[in-house]
Order: sequence, then structure tokens, then C-alpha cells
Amino acid sequence: RDGFYYIIGNYHPDNRDDEPSSELGRFRKSCGKRDNLILKQAEWDGDDVHVVFNVDPAAAGKFEFEESAKKIIQEGFVVKADPIRATTGKLHKYMPFAAACESGLVYIVPSTFTPDSLEAFLKENEMFDGLRSTRKRHDDWPDATASAFNYICRTRVIPSFTVGFETRDNPFKR
Repeated sequence: RDGFYYIIGNYHPDNRDDEPSSELGRFRKSCGKRDNLILKQAEWDGDDVHVVFNVDPAAAGKFEFEESAKKIIQEGFVVKADPIRATTGKLHKYMPFAAACESGLVYIVPSTFTPDSLEAFLKENEMFDGLRSTRKRHDDWPDATASAFNYICRTRVIPSFTVGFETRDNPFKR
């Protein structure tokens, strides 16, 4: 609401790869295990969380989105598709987030991350150049961060208000 964005690393303890890893928040798993971890993280985050998925442009990508969304929606969470088309280049999709960072609009809350997770998150975002992941270079966090940021920026927050027709000083009194 104030025009600033805050990144927190309050990850569920299971939100990691199977191998012993001190990095929380990034994992590569099969679809079913992935969806279970996403649901676990949503429950950890609370009822007002929105889950944002990338949707590959092919029919299989749309089917995978629908199947993943069903399970999470049935548990009472809001699931949305990334508002930026999957055919858009990764760097183009990341640019609004990068611009917000350059403008001083993005804050990271370090105390909510484990030290290794924060270091990995920062390094991966700093090294991101728009090229696809390889075994040595990952883009999971930049990709997820860009999706979340672009979704948040396109979500309209309509503040609540009351119409005061009953007050004496109201110029809109009937």
C-alpha cells in the first residue's frame, strides 16, 4: 500500500532439496512432491496467501497448471497464473523487479532468512542474466521473484470506505 515491496524468507523447514542442504526456499522435485511442498508453504504462510504459478504456453503447461491449482484451491488458497506470458523472455519478465530494486522500492528482511538461504537468494539474483538454468547456474529464485512481483503489481487493492449520507456536514447528503 505504501509503494514498497518487502521480501521475507520465512520458509517452511521442508522447503528444500532432499540432499542435506541449509538453503531453504528452493527445490527441484517431481510435480506431486512439488505441489505438496507448495501447499505446505501456503499453510505455513497463512490463509491470505496467493500462490502464483508459471504457465508454459503449450497445452501440457495449461493442463499442469490446472492440476496443480486444483489441489491447492481445494485447501482454500487463491491460485493465480503468472500475469506475464511464458513466451516472454526471462530477462524481460525480470526487468520490472530489477527496476524497482534500483529505485529503492524493494526491501529484504534478512532476519527472516537462514544465512545460507539469504546468501544464495542474493547471489542468484545478482548473477541472473536472463539465460536458462544450467547445472552450475540457477534461475529459480529470480524466476519466482519476478512472477510474484509482477502478480503483486497487477493486483488492485481497493480500500474499504463508507458513504456518509447521514452526517450533517456531508455535502453529498440526500
